[in-house]
Amino acid sequence: MKVILKFFVAIIFIFPVFNANAGSYSYHVSASDIHNGYVQKKIWLENDALPEVKIISSAFAPCDSIPSKLKLALSFHLDLSVGKERKKPFVLVDIPVYNIDPGTKQNVRLTDITFDLTEVPKMPGNIALKTAKKTTAANSILNTGTWYKIAVPATGLCKIDFA
Repeated sequence: MKVILKFFVAIIFIFPVFNANAGSYSYHVSASDIHNGYVQKKIWLENDALPEVKIISSAFAPCDSIPSKLKLALSFHLDLSVGKERKKPFVLVDIPVYNIDPGTKQNVRLTDITFDLTEVPKMPGNIALKTAKKTTAANSILNTGTWYKIAVPATGLCKIDFA
């Protein structure tokens, strides 16, 4: 019994569950969450590969007025952006709030959404990273001179006098 238990524990630690943050996410859209026609949600990831997202359900309500500068689309999809904060990867999910109902051609507002997020394994030989073009300049004015690192007590703009 101890041998089987040790083997089972070893399998758990050797082969960890990859989709630690995978799952279903549900959001209720309130008016205070809407910025420029979108609701943005941050979801932490295990790696910095773009996850797969599938919309499970969405609920819309008719709306009388929409912001004037928004372009409405007939299709509804989520925009994903991967980033890092303190070396921990996350995905920003941009959820469009205002849309056009294809059946009635009426303006609608998103009230609730549920979607599944599944992380995909990051390939060790990521082709996109290998073929990325360097954007450094060969000759730069910033490449010459003496550089100093200066600590400042607060964030914001600081005036540095030549003294």
